[in-house]
Amino acid sequence: MNTKANDPSAPRSYKDLVGNGVTYDKWASTVASSKATHVLWVGPVGIGKSAFWRLVIPQNQLLIINCYADAGLREQRDSIKHFIRLSSGSMQSNSVIRYILFEHAEVLSDDAQAFLRRMLEVYANSIFCIFEVRDATAITDPISSRCQIVQLSPLERHEIEYELHRRIPSLPALMIRSISRYANGNMRWALLQGFGAAAGFQAGQLCLDPPTLENNNLRTIVEWEIALHDKGFDPRIGLLTVLPQYSMELWRKIMETPGGVHTRSQTILMTLEGLAPPVRS
Repeated sequence: MNTKANDPSAPRSYKDLVGNGVTYDKWASTVASSKATHVLWVGPVGIGKSAFWRLVIPQNQLLIINCYADAGLREQRDSIKHFIRLSSGSMQSNSVIRYILFEHAEVLSDDAQAFLRRMLEVYANSIFCIFEVRDATAITDPISSRCQIVQLSPLERHEIEYELHRRIPSLPALMIRSISRYANGNMRWALLQGFGAAAGFQAGQLCLDPPTLENNNLRTIVEWEIALHDKGFDPRIGLLTVLPQYSMELWRKIMETPGGVHTRSQTILMTLEGLAPPVRS
């Protein structure tokens, strides 16, 4: 979607992002001065956490790991090791810092986090790791203790409306207000709805109203996620937005399941049967 043809007003600089301006300015300066440190980059879904780093770090200095696609980092470890070797060599010659952005790091398995802990211990001076998460507690202490924790703020409704109007000027004001009201601070979700509406989809087709999680009946939610996927939208805004907070650990395990949204949904149906909140003493 973020192409010059389909989205000519997409952010070209981090200053084009809405919200968290002071934090973004600080970390852009940190990158520019090559004085970076590992960071736990915490914030709600869809506010531009990854977009910021993509805009401030030169492409040849940035390795992006999608943890959703490989929560155990089984297929990425060689790429990470190769990137680190390049970083170690460059540090000796021209002091170029390289960065690894772990998107959705809250789904990383324990084994993957152990691998990253060893990596940070050995290559702390030549690599800068960014762990982008919704929940900081999902990252184990050996890693989080080596990171500066930065909490980003959710986006305000007026910020969602502003960006929808800027990016999709043809979108009617009434639709902009409707989308921003349901977006709950999720800019990615709002843009998906906005571009879909501009292309002629009806609000019902875009699933503006996500189903509620009632009586552990997940089949409706799974069908909603699959329908979202089949219409070409990002399934990450499906179940992840409606599952209860206490199921985060279970979600991490589910995301390790190979295959697409249908395979994951089948796993969810089987695994969450009878799911209940933890008993509090």
